[in-house]
Amino acid sequence: MEIRNAKETIRQGAPSDESSKPDHTTKMIVYMTIASTAAEGLTGICSVVSSFLNDFSME
Repeated sequence: MEIRNAKETIRQGAPSDESSKPDHTTKMIVYMTIASTAAEGLTGICSVVSSFLNDFSME
């Protein structure tokens, strides 16, 4: 009888303490990746553009 009750509980998906807490780690990693890529990307683009402008302005 207890085995049947245990199987029933497992089938119903008994909530545990860990699963009831929301996990925002994935969202944080995505936001941090986008922010760091944008920061590094803009610096790289600005340096490339400024080097092209300096090369063409010396003519």
